[in-house]
Amino acid sequence: MSSHPSTPNAASPSALRYLTASTAGYTAMDTAGIAVTPRTLAARFAGDRTPNRANLRRIDAAYGDLSRRNVVRSPTAG
Repeated sequence: MSSHPSTPNAASPSALRYLTASTAGYTAMDTAGIAVTPRTLAARFAGDRTPNRANLRRIDAAYGDLSRRNVVRSPTAG
């Protein structure tokens, strides 16, 4: 499970949706060592595939990185 209380479980589609919704999300995935193809994403969103443990950790790291950066940039953060 995640060390970020507001982070969805990395295995949930919402974490990947958040990461794939912006260029910054793809950058966070790249930084975390995730190389994902459109085919893999489609299978993941369809529920046909689940990430392995190593990729779950990477997804969690990428999600945490992106969400922290978004909170820091948020004008209402504080």
